[in-house]
Amino acid sequence: MARKEDRAIFQFKVTLRNIHPPIWRRIQVWEDATLAQLHRALQIVMGWEDCHLYEFRIGGNIYGVRGLDEERQIIDVKQRYFVT
Repeated sequence: MARKEDRAIFQFKVTLRNIHPPIWRRIQVWEDATLAQLHRALQIVMGWEDCHLYEFRIGGNIYGVRGLDEERQIIDVKQRYFVT
């Protein structure tokens, strides 16, 4: 993992689909942030209350928190970094 002073910052523009006028936020996260930390940042910038299950799909893998759907192979978001 990179030293703190050598870390890159990723910037995202997050736009909600099918909403007019568009609702969007621009956020920045460190390269060594986990998907759980990205989720938390999204909750904060969008003003959401973290009351729903969520998942990220990357390269055919599903990352999230295990909920009621135990049949799918869900990888813990706390274990996945942006850059691997």
